[in-house]
Amino acid sequence: MFVEAKKHSLERIAATPVVVQPFAHMVVENIFPDAFYAELRRRLLPTQAYRQLASTGRVSKSYNPARHVLMSDDLDQVVGDPEARDFWKSLFATYCDDAFTNLWLKCFEPQIIERMRSGDVPFPRTDSPVNLRREMILMRDGAGYELPPHTDSPSKVVSVLFYLPEDDTHPETGTALYQPKAAHFSHPGGPYLDWDDFDRVKTLPFQRNTLVAFPKTSTCFHGVEPVKDPDLRRDILLFDIRFALDTPARA
Repeated sequence: MFVEAKKHSLERIAATPVVVQPFAHMVVENIFPDAFYAELRRRLLPTQAYRQLASTGRVSKSYNPARHVLMSDDLDQVVGDPEARDFWKSLFATYCDDAFTNLWLKCFEPQIIERMRSGDVPFPRTDSPVNLRREMILMRDGAGYELPPHTDSPSKVVSVLFYLPEDDTHPETGTALYQPKAAHFSHPGGPYLDWDDFDRVKTLPFQRNTLVAFPKTSTCFHGVEPVKDPDLRRDILLFDIRFALDTPARA
């Protein structure tokens, strides 16, 4: 089941072009086979199995409390249902591999090479050996979640988000792409920036069985507009590729 699903995903990604405005990104519809997506939705866990991202040490304690996460290391500790636990462990292991990683490095190769050449990387020498790490995380956002414009941590290389909603009734809660009002403005990443300094160019719709992805650059300004519906639940499966640094990476 998982191998066939990944084969389908790889084919869908390979057939999807990179959009370059306002910065490089991809939107891949029908990223999983329909039956697999239905099973994935059925296997989503109750919010009690998640923990607030702010409690993990990956972000500051002031980070928005409406974001909850479930990481691979948490599965054995918090998932009591063996079938559910095995499902997510198998999915994480199947997708978090060289084939999936290398396809994204190939998709965004021009942007990654340009970033390396520019010196916009979190280590001092661009001719030093570069190691990468990857991980998958289940995320759940509730009402009150928002993410101001930013360009992600310098440690990130590529961010991949599998949108997992039940239906397409809240497309406006997808990842928003921004353009700075100040010409030629760029930012190395880390802190969140002021909404008033950016224009929203478009929102990548939060639709079922859809993937969005983009490489980290100094101009990949993105965020999430405030989630206002009190009953809304944003379920996302995040796949991250990062530089493997000596110090812990920050989200």
